Amino acid sequence: MRRTLSRYALSMGAAALLVGCGASQSPLSASALAGSAHAAAALPLGSRALRGYYATKFTDVVGSTIPFSSLCLRFTASGVWHSVPPNAFDNGTYLISGNQFFASAQAPWSPVIYATLQGTINGTQISGDYIVMQPTGPLYSGGTFTMMRTQKKTC
Repeated sequence: MRRTLSRYALSMGAAALLVGCGASQSPLSASALAGSAHAAAALPLGSRALRGYYATKFTDVVGSTIPFSSLCLRFTASGVWHSVPPNAFDNGTYLISGNQFFASAQAPWSPVIYATLQGTINGTQISGDYIVMQPTGPLYSGGTFTMMRTQKKTC
């Protein structure tokens, strides 16, 4: 697991920094998440998008313990997401490519830190790895996440 998280930390660090540097709030392309500093245009019509609320469970594996283990995340068809209420993550963007899910956001803590999630969509569930980076680049926390769609407007 540590090896996988280290690989994601290196490939996704640049994408996480885009959020905090005032980059476009449009979804990030897969190449951006692979280390390029380019943001993609809005999701094209007909592309897959998440809509609604997702109950999300985080499990810490490395680094510091994040101050939550479960969150309610709201996703819009335009490629934007945030936590509900927006006290954990905001200014988030995401992209779905095939059955792969890529997302980044900032956490409005003090100091602000940046989160990236990368996972696989399997029916109504998304699971994968997350990384939370400090503004100066060091890993704050990393682990796994699982998201399940909920019919409620809150989780």
